[in-house]
Amino acid sequence: MSVVRRKVATATAVGNFVEWFDSGAYAIMSATIAGLFFPQYDKTAALLATWADSRPSPVR
Repeated sequence: MSVVRRKVATATAVGNFVEWFDSGAYAIMSATIAGLFFPQYDKTAALLATWADSRPSPVR
């Protein structure tokens, strides 16, 4: 494998890891985020609103 391909493969693996880590951390923290930033009269709606705000950046 050439040096350029190795760099591309490494960058791809690091980027993939960061995306999965970010998604996992957000999933774990979503209940806390819902409690802090959304009204608590309907906890289900607050959690759904938290997940609705987790769409990828290009969609925003």
